Amino acid sequence: MSSGIPHPVKRTSSVFVLMVLAVKIYAGSFSDLEQGFLHPPDSARPWIFWFWLNGNITSNGITADLEAMKRVGIGGVVIMDVDQGTPKGPVTFLSPQWLGLFRHTCAEARRLGLQVTFHSVRSGCAALVLSSMSAPRGARCGFAPTISRGFTIQ
Repeated sequence: MSSGIPHPVKRTSSVFVLMVLAVKIYAGSFSDLEQGFLHPPDSARPWIFWFWLNGNITSNGITADLEAMKRVGIGGVVIMDVDQGTPKGPVTFLSPQWLGLFRHTCAEARRLGLQVTFHSVRSGCAALVLSSMSAPRGARCGFAPTISRGFTIQ
């Protein structure tokens, strides 16, 4: 049975309908893509290395740094407490004061919706302590030992 419409016309009409649908779908996804670039989701925000230099850290400095990072679109930080020849600061690595400042960092990161990971390369041991925190979801902030003793910071 023939509908009376020549076969090439049917094929051209079908291709045209498919093209119109593709353009509509593409236009919608382009708008989503554009919005994703203008307002990227937290999962797409970049992370940075944040070096704490030889005990030269303060709670006010931590808050100011984290607020500035949030303002420019940073999503998270990898903290490394390092000694790169800088003069020794007042806060000794893993001392009660240092741990208090790390707790402060976790609380401020949670407040700002940032994520924090800590990695220590002190004493030439790259795997001494690895810590992970998922601040936006309120997960724990702590140390998971890989070589020696570990601490949990609540």
